[in-house]
Amino acid sequence: MIQVIAIDDEPYSLQVLKEHCSKINFLQLQKTFTNPLEGMAYLNDKAITALFLDVKMHDISGVELAELLPSGTCIIFTTAYPDYAVKGFEVDAIDYLLKPITFSRFLKACHRLKNHFDTSKAEQVILVKNGTQIERVKTSEIYYIEATGNYLKLYTSKGMLLHRQTVKELIDTLPGVHFIRTHKSYVVNMEHISRIETHQLTIDNQQIPLSPNYRAEVWDRLGINR
Repeated sequence: MIQVIAIDDEPYSLQVLKEHCSKINFLQLQKTFTNPLEGMAYLNDKAITALFLDVKMHDISGVELAELLPSGTCIIFTTAYPDYAVKGFEVDAIDYLLKPITFSRFLKACHRLKNHFDTSKAEQVILVKNGTQIERVKTSEIYYIEATGNYLKLYTSKGMLLHRQTVKELIDTLPGVHFIRTHKSYVVNMEHISRIETHQLTIDNQQIPLSPNYRAEVWDRLGINR
């Protein structure tokens, strides 16, 4: 599931995006904003990696705001002014939607966004909110993830990062070809497993629990005969 927000100073335009998003099963619109600065603050705080962004707004243009966003943020621009298309693509936008936005054209843009995520998942960069900072972490650098309370501990080659997100939300952003859940509180990168036992795995000299509820799937993925 791709988590997105929408920023547009026209409430009607946001309502159209809400209705379109509700029909896309791989997209979840978390929040909408008429104030671009509030939207940017939310995006940075929640480490959202994609958004629908209006180009022409009162306080700041979408292109100007895009230049302030964290590196790797995927943008689909929306506007009633086709002359702004060139400026939109100058900041590497995924797509550019001209208002009024038809559902068929919206669907095409969403599939373009999905393809972007799918093709980059083998070695993608995710944005992790670590304290007051946003860290860019390559998925190949993640050894394993531990859920603790309302936070996730990401054990990486750079050290441990504390990130506020649910396991389910993070799994949806990780490349499924490499990551698998071994326990209700643990997700591991299979590329870093050094030892496999009945009740645990070893990664980076750390023992990771392997729950009976997940053992069969883990063994199948690793090609172990049962």
